[in-house]
Amino acid sequence: VASVFEEKIQSVWTTGISESLEISHPTGKGLKNFEIRFCPEPTVGGQILTVLLICRDVTDVRMAQLAFRDSDEKFRQLAETVDSVFWIWDVDLQQIVYVSPAYKRLWGGDPQKL
Repeated sequence: VASVFEEKIQSVWTTGISESLEISHPTGKGLKNFEIRFCPEPTVGGQILTVLLICRDVTDVRMAQLAFRDSDEKFRQLAETVDSVFWIWDVDLQQIVYVSPAYKRLWGGDPQKL
């Protein structure tokens, strides 16, 4: 990890462009995911003398993303295998935003035309 940090810092010093890195690290509360931003701190003249590191715990965000992907995959599997037609209606848009594949199999219609 230290060599990766050094590479990122050197890159930011050389290019003046921020970079980021995500790592998993064991803590007293288990394995956590951290996003680390490496940001140049230029002087008035534009010379970069320091690189600021900002670290934030993104464990909950990553867990939510995984849960969403799992839920989305289960929904997709259900939608593709069940012999019932169902749809999702967007209240704000006042339109159908999803129709299950069974619509075409059972009713012969094109879901894209709804």
